[in-house]
Amino acid sequence: MGISFELTEEQERVRAEASDFARREIAPMVPEIDETDDPKLLLELWRKMAREPYRYTGMFIPEEYGGKPRKILDICLIMEEITAISRGAIAGALIEACGIGTTPVVSAGSEEQKRKYLPPIARGEGISCFALTEPGIGSDAQALSTRAVLEGDYYILNGRKRYASFAHVADFTVVFAKTDPEKGARGISAFIVPKGTPGFIVKERVPCIGMRGHQDEEVSIENVRLPKDNLIGREGEGLIYALSTLDKTRTTLTAGYIGLARAALEDAVKFARRGKPSGKPYPSFRL
Repeated sequence: MGISFELTEEQERVRAEASDFARREIAPMVPEIDETDDPKLLLELWRKMAREPYRYTGMFIPEEYGGKPRKILDICLIMEEITAISRGAIAGALIEACGIGTTPVVSAGSEEQKRKYLPPIARGEGISCFALTEPGIGSDAQALSTRAVLEGDYYILNGRKRYASFAHVADFTVVFAKTDPEKGARGISAFIVPKGTPGFIVKERVPCIGMRGHQDEEVSIENVRLPKDNLIGREGEGLIYALSTLDKTRTTLTAGYIGLARAALEDAVKFARRGKPSGKPYPSFRL
């Protein structure tokens, strides 16, 4: 029995809608974003993504919290199309941001956390951040050194995070820290750190080559005091929440880079067809 890789009628509609959105709303903004690297433009683009009928800011969020959930394949189609048509990597990064910071809350957060933190993201009124990686540990997440110590009704967090995308504008950041260092990977927990929390300080914004408008932040966490209610799920299960989140968002973000590769190929072919070194078109040359 053969397998069909043709898109369904509904999937074609999703792709066409994303293509139209990218052409009309994203592409005109990309040159200015590339030129200025202005975070205000990111928020403007984010709000556009929240509009009907697109609701791209709510694709990872359930309907009961204001989201417009979509299947992973549909999100991949949207990611590929908006980056390919707009020629803007930042559009893909923003869509990833709507999932990477919210998915731990969706999968393991309390009902109170979901109702408080998810609807503003789904409406495009805020953005979330995901802080797992630290300086010096690379992709070995279980080696993180940020600590969370329970003192009475509060956790006290100390550490440093790297590549915390959009931390400087995020309404909340999901921070992963060790509550029991002796347990290694099973001693990592996840916490919600709201914007403006004392001691949560963006130390450095690192511009990204090839993805202007997106900054990878380095964050200092200095005696950050969080109520116990800011713990996501259970102690010791934070790395499970982190890796299951990355399983989804790495897949969808990769689709965005496929869109950029597609755009690069299309532009390269156009360039080759119109170029005429030595009076001959590029396609006529052979190695």
